[in-house]
Amino acid sequence: MRERAAVAPPWASPPWPGSVAGWRRRCWPLTLDHVWLAALLAFAWVVGVALQADQPDYWWTVKLGDLLLATGQLPTADPLSFTATRGPYIEQQWLAQLVLATVHRLGGLEAALVLRGALLVATTALVYAICRWYGAHTAAATGACGLALLSVVGGAAIRPQLFALPLFALFLLATTAAAGRAWTLGALPPAMAAWANLHGSFPLGIGLVGLALAGRALALPPRAWAGDRPLRRLALLVALCGLAPLANPYGLGLVPWLVDYLRYNTGATGLATLSEEWLPTSVGTAHGVLFFLQVALLATLLVRVGPPPAADCLRLLGFAALALQALRSTVWWALVMAPVLAWALTRLASGARAPALGGSDRRGVPVVNALLVGCFGLVALLALPWLRPYGLLFGPERWPVQDTALPVAAADYAATLPATQLFNHMDWGGYLAWRLAPRQRVFIDGRFQLYEPARYRDYFRIARAGADWEARLAAHGVQALVLDRRADAPLLQALAASGRWRVAYCDPLAAVYIPRAVDEPQGVDCAPRE
Repeated sequence: MRERAAVAPPWASPPWPGSVAGWRRRCWPLTLDHVWLAALLAFAWVVGVALQADQPDYWWTVKLGDLLLATGQLPTADPLSFTATRGPYIEQQWLAQLVLATVHRLGGLEAALVLRGALLVATTALVYAICRWYGAHTAAATGACGLALLSVVGGAAIRPQLFALPLFALFLLATTAAAGRAWTLGALPPAMAAWANLHGSFPLGIGLVGLALAGRALALPPRAWAGDRPLRRLALLVALCGLAPLANPYGLGLVPWLVDYLRYNTGATGLATLSEEWLPTSVGTAHGVLFFLQVALLATLLVRVGPPPAADCLRLLGFAALALQALRSTVWWALVMAPVLAWALTRLASGARAPALGGSDRRGVPVVNALLVGCFGLVALLALPWLRPYGLLFGPERWPVQDTALPVAAADYAATLPATQLFNHMDWGGYLAWRLAPRQRVFIDGRFQLYEPARYRDYFRIARAGADWEARLAAHGVQALVLDRRADAPLLQALAASGRWRVAYCDPLAAVYIPRAVDEPQGVDCAPRE
């Protein structure tokens, strides 16, 4: 079993009060450790607030939260779409919906970006603390966390999963640096209860505790199990965290929902996987390439420095297997990988008799340290989304707060129609629902597990102007269509040829069609975009 170096924070052991070093430390508390940490947290913050919000899931999440705030109760049927949905209808993510709806009411998308930045900073800080507990130097910890953050960004869209990131990091901290500590018995079960009402990834927290228990058991002879207090606490923690998810509005009904959710999204129902993030990880995507590079780097280092303890090996193997099954799981792998990578980098440098990473004097020049930390803080301040229109850090046209490909004007027009059932471009379903529901309801959106597989087959048959597209529209009682002029080009051509629909609204991005009355003009020309 490897030994972890005890790394005390710079302020933990002050030198002799009368020494020159003691005077310098009292006057200039900022060291190179602080510079590395400030750089890492500023990076996490800027990534969170500067990258455009991935908005297909954001809008329907906010809308459902708005309806919860308005009615004070969970819906028993889908309030956003008019097509038949799968039952029973369960809003497992209701707490995340409430939080995001409240944040949006307070400050719009800008406030949501700030929330994402804060959650990424919290996640990064927790993982950094684990790296330091592993004995990693600040530079190694910063590099490992920065590499992990590149993968985490892929799962940091402003949606319920965003709240799971700091919770996962908390459970990772509690099962590594604080494994078997008494405080985890009081902290983790309530965190698990909250997680179970925020996002469906909560079983990962239980898995982390279970892996820590198994790793602790493997590190001890069986005769020592009964007398090992950390082992007993971990066993109790597994039981408490296993029961905590039952503190939800649906009770045991959450279990079959979760099983069905996983089966549906992985294609077990016969419908091909609709979202790329549920596909097996491959080198065909940027995040897949990053995952395999991380695995190769870590494996190379561990061959040089030796394997970590059993608990770390179990975590790495378990989450690598998850990441191979689905691209979205590379996020969790990256968080688990970072502390071991930081430890391996530090151990490699020490074993090679090289100077400590970042230099042997971790104090540096206090004035320069303060200036650097101040610069990182200034960059973080200038990255606030409310300052983006001024172009202080980057051109606002390249980094818009709201997606420029949303049918804002078309939604304005659709809002003037009578209560209508809309056939819509699928990627716009969440935004249109946010703007128009429940008065106008959409045909479909990105909540892939909500609709029957037949509904998606109908959608693609209509969108591609299949032979019976018009009959399928009639069967669903569609009264208007909101279409992407580029993506829905086959359907636009079929509508123009049918003579039963007319263009009611058209702009360079979107078109709205409504039924054409007898002898009514066709309307403006709205040909597909190339």
